[in-house]
Amino acid sequence: MPQHSTPILAANPNQENHIPSEQHPDIAHIAYQVAPGPKLMRAGTQMPGQGGFLYISPAPSVLGRNYSFFLQQLLRECQARRYSGVIADLPPHQAALAADMDHLLHAQGLALYVPDCYAQQAPHAKLMVSTAISGGSLRHRLLDAVRCFGRDRVIPALERTTADFLLPSQTGEGTSLSSESLSLLQARVRPDLYWSSDLCARYFTYSEQGQPHFVLFDDGESLRAKLRLASELGLNRCLVAWGDLQV
Repeated sequence: MPQHSTPILAANPNQENHIPSEQHPDIAHIAYQVAPGPKLMRAGTQMPGQGGFLYISPAPSVLGRNYSFFLQQLLRECQARRYSGVIADLPPHQAALAADMDHLLHAQGLALYVPDCYAQQAPHAKLMVSTAISGGSLRHRLLDAVRCFGRDRVIPALERTTADFLLPSQTGEGTSLSSESLSLLQARVRPDLYWSSDLCARYFTYSEQGQPHFVLFDDGESLRAKLRLASELGLNRCLVAWGDLQV
């Protein structure tokens, strides 16, 4: 029998109040921002709950090269709020920061979650593997990650994404659409919707000015399907935004 995959729910302080207490999963507190320096700052006046994880997603432009003060801020905040560790959705080319975070937090008995591209620089960290793919098979992607890193390190990161691909797509990268833009597009072209078992996402096609388009998108049900897939593969933790599951 596969293990049930328990989500870590990323939520801001206001959203935390709406998460049913009987579920009480670990929460990744979206209550912080990284300012130039870099410096850790609370994003608002409302205090996050205690326990769970400190969540940051810094922009590349705010990250310098001297991380000493920033790392001490992370450590103090984890201790003050009784966090189990830090979930750091680091941008590309931040190997030095990933390595320094891994060294400091591991020495203090705190967990670190980073994107899987930092597997080598952060050998003690859990590795977030994005489930947002536009080709191939999500099952195979997760199984490849398990083979490379070990089952205990792999954390599927479930993202609600929407992309519009102009066909043929040479790069596999589409134009990102907001929820509002997706709704307007669907209202305009009135497409038939389909389900991709390989991608674990919904899609539709349309044509405009003689050009074929392929639109791939997530909703609450597709994210729940990805949670079920993670359970089938024996991956017992996932990261997902609480608000995305409510759609």
